Amino acid sequence: MSDATNTGERGPGRLVLVATPIGNLGDLPPRAVDALRSAALVCCEDTRRTGKLLQHAGVRAERLAVTNEHTEHARIAEVLDVLASGRDVAVVTDAGTPGISDPGERLVRAVVGAGGIVSAVPGPAALVMALVVSGFDTTRFVFEGFLPRSGGDRSRRLADVASEPRTVVLYEAPHRIERTITDLAAVCGADRPVLLARELTKLHEELWRGTLAEAAARMTEVGPRGEYVVVLAGAPPEGPADDDRIRAELVHEMDRGHTRKAAVATVTASLGVSKRRAFDIATALPDAPSSIRTSTESHAHDRVRRDREHRTQRSVLRPRPHPDQRVEHVRVRHRRVACRAGQAPPVRKGRRGRAGVPAERCQRRDQPRRTRPGSSAPSRAYATTTWSDSTPTSCRS
Repeated sequence: MSDATNTGERGPGRLVLVATPIGNLGDLPPRAVDALRSAALVCCEDTRRTGKLLQHAGVRAERLAVTNEHTEHARIAEVLDVLASGRDVAVVTDAGTPGISDPGERLVRAVVGAGGIVSAVPGPAALVMALVVSGFDTTRFVFEGFLPRSGGDRSRRLADVASEPRTVVLYEAPHRIERTITDLAAVCGADRPVLLARELTKLHEELWRGTLAEAAARMTEVGPRGEYVVVLAGAPPEGPADDDRIRAELVHEMDRGHTRKAAVATVTASLGVSKRRAFDIATALPDAPSSIRTSTESHAHDRVRRDREHRTQRSVLRPRPHPDQRVEHVRVRHRRVACRAGQAPPVRKGRRGRAGVPAERCQRRDQPRRTRPGSSAPSRAYATTTWSDSTPTSCRS
């Protein structure tokens, strides 16, 4: 279904989101009145408040249905049935635009998924009005709605707000505004500029500007009244890192189990400081964490590994004997060693200090081979070698 259907002439079975005044009933647009009058079903948060709005507009609605955060999902089937019959459904909230920190989002998603038509009557929005009168940057902003009430979700959201470079707009209830301002001052800094807006478009509209520290003191003195719109200036750009910040980042990385070398590399990349500066601060830490103490063990492990690789490489690169001296592999105690023709295998120390293989174990092929007692098969513990005519005489002794 093309988007032109939503912008052209109205068709049957539309879901219309109608923005309502946020305080002053005179802000209700004429198109909103027409949409409410023609709707077969009006979904609202509170039938009493919506009834007063309809009475002010002179509209007699056919049917009102409570659609709040608890009943919106259960209302989907009824809304789809009305739309399927070719009639319109209007969605309103107590104040503002549906779907923005208010019911309406799930209805829209269900209608779109069913292939229906969704339209809207634009109108007042508290976040837009508070933003444009704040005096902060309006080219880029982010709307956070209501913060989580508690737990890790609230802590993570507060941390995101503190590091957000764009202007931040929040909603908050009167019984939680004092705590929210205190938490924002703790994570954002007491000197972050803020605007507190309440009773927008009403007779006692209030716009208060100051810092977060001053806002916390005001909440304590005056006390909260009504819902608030909090507009927070974006985080200032970070300057060059000082020694205290570098030291704190190094301690954090080493407490996570990183060695001093790894912590210096991580802090250097994240803060953009020189490696020498970060290393000097790391070595001057008064109390070395466990990660620094265990770095000696890791270095010892690296030395053992390097020695093992060196021995392997040295054995691979060992020079070959002269072509005139044929080399044969003799099996001695299930271990293959190389010896020149006519010479006994080298005597080596076995594991746990046991003696190696004596030279008498290497015999001439023309001599009888020994066998184990009670067995006709030759013993594996003995090896044989063969001399060739080209073998030098010095090797036969």
